[in-house]
Amino acid sequence: MLWGASSAYTNNWHSNAAAAIAGGSTHLLGFNEPDLSSQSNLSPSAAAAAWNTYMQPFAGGSVKLVSPAVTNGGGETGLQWMKEFLGNCTSCQIDAVALHWYSSSASDLQNHIQQAWADFGKPIWVTGERLCFIC
Repeated sequence: MLWGASSAYTNNWHSNAAAAIAGGSTHLLGFNEPDLSSQSNLSPSAAAAAWNTYMQPFAGGSVKLVSPAVTNGGGETGLQWMKEFLGNCTSCQIDAVALHWYSSSASDLQNHIQQAWADFGKPIWVTGERLCFIC
């Protein structure tokens, strides 16, 4: 995952991603919770510009490109942020949409995934701290 768009993350991104691909990686993931100020904190337009610079060069190669991983927040975060990102990144290759999940409600998770599928029509990747519903 390219965690964020600052030089701390991008300086070696291309060589690190190329090494990961050479080592067998099949997917590259975009930014970590860009919709959250305490994480990679990118506007949808800034994330689209960074995507075109750092992720898009790997399009059409041997790996699939997975969108930035957004929170399950409401308002301008989460799925709304993703809609705006995709609206700013119309020529970007996005093979799957990444969502983070922070709740213990299985029905809420199901509804969230169904909404993401309806909105984006792409495979959905879900990760987060509380994904164990029967532990």
